[in-house]
Amino acid sequence: MFGNPAANVSKETSSVRQNQNGSQNQNCHESSSDLNYQLQCGGPTFYARANDVIELNDEDSKDITDAERARTSPAAAAIVPLRRWVALQENASMIPHAKRRSYQLGLQRAAILRKITLSYAIGELLQHLKFSVSSYSQAELLRLFSVDNFSVHVSTDQTSDEGWEVMGVDMISPPLCVQLTSNLFSISDFFESAVDGEDWGRNVEAVIARHSPFCCAKSVTEDETRDGRFLCFSLGVLLHFLFSGENRLDESVKAGTCQHESAEDAHRVDFILEQSRRPKSARIQSQHIRSVSSADNGHDLMNVNSTFRPLHCFGYTHAVSQVVKNLLDCESVGGLFCPDDAYPSLEAAIKDLRLLLREPNIFLFKSNDVLVIPAKGKFYGRSLEVSALTDAFCRVASSGQSEAYIIGGFSGSGKTRLVESAFNSVLAADGMLVYGKFNETSNSQLSVVLSALDDLCIMIADRNTPEQSQYIWQRLVSEFGNNFHLLVRTLPNVLRLASSLSSTLSRDGDILSQGEVNFFSLCDSIMRFMRVVSSSESPVMLFLDDLQWADPVSLGLVHTILSDRKGASCLFFVGNYRDNEVLPQHIIFGFYDWLKAFNVRITTIHIDGMPEDDVNSMISNALGVLPRVCRSLSRVVFRKTDGNPFFVQTFLRSLIESSHLKYDLRRKCWTWDIDSIYAENITPNVLDLISTKMTNLSQDVQTALKVASCFGTKINISVARDLSDTPQYLGLLSGLNKAVEDNFMDPVPDGSYRFVHDKVREAAYGLICCDCKDQYHFDIGTTLLFYYESQIGSTSGDLVAVIDQINHGVPSLVRSQSQRISIARLNFTAGSKAMQCYDYISAYTHAKAAILLLPSDSWRMHYDLSLGLYFQLAKSAYPSNKIDEAIEALNKIVKHADCVETRLNGYTLLHSILFNTCASNDTEQLLVTIVNVLKSLGEDIPADDVARRDVATQVRLAKRNFERESDDALLQMHKNSSKPNVAIMQAYNILVNLSFIAKPRLYQYFVARWAQFCLKSNVACKYVAGELHRHFSVWVICVCSVNSNLVVLTGARRVCSICCRFMQRREWHRC
Repeated sequence: MFGNPAANVSKETSSVRQNQNGSQNQNCHESSSDLNYQLQCGGPTFYARANDVIELNDEDSKDITDAERARTSPAAAAIVPLRRWVALQENASMIPHAKRRSYQLGLQRAAILRKITLSYAIGELLQHLKFSVSSYSQAELLRLFSVDNFSVHVSTDQTSDEGWEVMGVDMISPPLCVQLTSNLFSISDFFESAVDGEDWGRNVEAVIARHSPFCCAKSVTEDETRDGRFLCFSLGVLLHFLFSGENRLDESVKAGTCQHESAEDAHRVDFILEQSRRPKSARIQSQHIRSVSSADNGHDLMNVNSTFRPLHCFGYTHAVSQVVKNLLDCESVGGLFCPDDAYPSLEAAIKDLRLLLREPNIFLFKSNDVLVIPAKGKFYGRSLEVSALTDAFCRVASSGQSEAYIIGGFSGSGKTRLVESAFNSVLAADGMLVYGKFNETSNSQLSVVLSALDDLCIMIADRNTPEQSQYIWQRLVSEFGNNFHLLVRTLPNVLRLASSLSSTLSRDGDILSQGEVNFFSLCDSIMRFMRVVSSSESPVMLFLDDLQWADPVSLGLVHTILSDRKGASCLFFVGNYRDNEVLPQHIIFGFYDWLKAFNVRITTIHIDGMPEDDVNSMISNALGVLPRVCRSLSRVVFRKTDGNPFFVQTFLRSLIESSHLKYDLRRKCWTWDIDSIYAENITPNVLDLISTKMTNLSQDVQTALKVASCFGTKINISVARDLSDTPQYLGLLSGLNKAVEDNFMDPVPDGSYRFVHDKVREAAYGLICCDCKDQYHFDIGTTLLFYYESQIGSTSGDLVAVIDQINHGVPSLVRSQSQRISIARLNFTAGSKAMQCYDYISAYTHAKAAILLLPSDSWRMHYDLSLGLYFQLAKSAYPSNKIDEAIEALNKIVKHADCVETRLNGYTLLHSILFNTCASNDTEQLLVTIVNVLKSLGEDIPADDVARRDVATQVRLAKRNFERESDDALLQMHKNSSKPNVAIMQAYNILVNLSFIAKPRLYQYFVARWAQFCLKSNVACKYVAGELHRHFSVWVICVCSVNSNLVVLTGARRVCSICCRFMQRREWHRC
């Protein structure tokens, strides 16, 4: 758009060569019109004058050294005078475009970024310049650092509206060049997308022409400090012109004199130059200078840079304005009157310029009137931990061996952010990431793990093609066979992998609702599922947060996956916990021991607060202030918070609320008074800070926070909407939205609301009076219950959310008997749903709460409800490791049961518990009880030892009964469904199992009696299918032990064949 500057000027036929044998001072004293710096640019050779670009001929190009050619990038094709380059940039950013507004913003940002890039290049050039203030006159110094003594290397791409890219900078007299290299040189290639929120940051390096006699190393001696100060001041003058277009100290260079706008300016410059030439010991004292300044001019020389307008007046951010101001503060070259923020050296200024290039979104483009910490994607002070975590995942992905990585630390120390830093590595390795968070208020910890794995099914379906998903589905069906329904009940979303379910499940009818599964079969199902879906090509990362709230069941499931003996799973398990809130006997330490016992690799780390330098970086980025400027504030914050990231954020916000940290609208920056912060008694306790802020909120917002805290760290949008439709909580949704604006809560993609941190939830919950917490929960639950019953005529809403809230008031707050029974039934329903999801702890909690509500005559008045609740309690208490409560519940069932079948169901479950716990004394007592039950049912069974001949007699009787039946008759014998016979068969089944432990000598006898009854009654009972193959096998052994002739062995083979045919039938597996 601007055209090629080389094409707009006449070509010179000759050039003025530089005298390489002359002294440095001679070169410096020559005018800029006589000293031209030559540069080969990969085509025609150009050199710069004050206001034009001239092409050199081939003969002149021969004088360019090989070193110059080697360091010159082929991409650089032109050199533009600095003054003209500034004008072009100003014009480019103001050109109207028909494109969208974001494109205009991109042009403006690109122009700012080019100016910072050029500023960095000029700083590097001046840092390597051999220079002594005492060797120059005033006019020579002004000419040396004149804008017209510099030119800019630009790229050849002049066809786009975005302008030229900065490739380097030249000082014409003395000749010195800086070439730039960058990881992202073409701003125009990406600025449109960057406007939408991506990173504009770039790393730029300077390459210096080392061959130049005017170049020096970066080191500066004490005697050269004044020269460094003057270089800083000179750089400040150049940068001020670069950004503002104003140059108030360099308007008469061409005339050879220094003419200023006022005598005051001339006096200031003369004084600065005079002081720069004096030895340090001879410099006049500050008090005398102040008096001279006041007497002569009426102004303080400490404000000499007031000649330059601050850059924030031109629309630049405070960081840019601060850099230039602090460079101009160095005008007192002897160190007199320099403010504390003045740069001590060019190196410090260059460091800040590099920071502006790396973090332009923070320091160049961001409106810093709003505190935003930490910056998106930023993570402070954890580079080593991030590297270790990423290496662990890469090790899992490469080896295919599962590992565990446990992170401990205080609340707010950044544990979750640390894990999130590894997410990109997981996705880059084609891995899958699932997340779960344990909740202090939840009774359903196992559901956290199962929900995360259920989400894995969705992820697998979404990331794969239908053909790939179908292949995984077929592998799962092959792995589980007839037990596939167990997996579907556990992870319902696995059905999303099938392209067509009708052909797969139609044969099974209601297979998904059949069968009863215990925790061991659950673990087996999940382990086999992970074998199929995870591998070294597709590793899975399971991240569970807040392990301090986990229970043995949930961690036991994770342990099962990690310790798979086949080693076919590829799982990277990461868990966080607050190690200051757990006791030595916490289950998490037992979890460590389990993993080590199974040779699972486990890594444990502890993270503390951030170091002070990282706290300073966080505050710098949050405020948009340079790190060296906010050092004093960071030191105070660090002492108050010990570097805890969340506490740092909270403390900063408290400083804003107390007006100790303010945003200055005039200067467009944050300001603070360190002395007042030290003097003020501001508590470092984060809970107190958050609670204090919450108490100043409106009543609607406080109510919203209190209600949300009752549901844990997250409140579902469905519950929030339902509550907001009730008169008691009309302003709930608006209050939640206001809480999001106040940084207490975050919106979740599904529309729900989540507290930004556990400590915020803790502070919100603390707003409720301790004595009123149960009532508050109870009111929420009953309000929801009434809403569901009145609006939709049922409790089909979020039943678990309702009953969990109501149970806080059980039983003391439930007044009427009808309400008690109603709530008890709701608990029974919720417990049944939990049992279906293998969430035994939640089922146990619901059963206990419901039983507390039952009246003393519940077995008479509410028999079915009581029976169901006590069975639910027994079935859930046992896997929850509450053996005594399970046995007590079963004894009550046996005592109050109104029929033999019900008692036998209780005995069956009791036998299972005693068998697995090896309680021999109780087992013997139960055996006697079952014998008595069988006697009451007409079966004459001895409870003591019997003679061997009696055993042989019973075996022969069973053998004869067996031989009389055909194979088809035996295979159809389970069709009989007589209830008395089913009860007897059930009792025999318990008796056989009990005798194996309590009365081994009676085992063969009881097996023979069981076989006789089984063959005689043809009973239809699930105990036939479940135990037939085992009991018949034992009976065959008994027969062979009595008589081992060929006929008997042939019959035994027939029995085994029939048993195998039994087990091949699908219906046996369904039982």
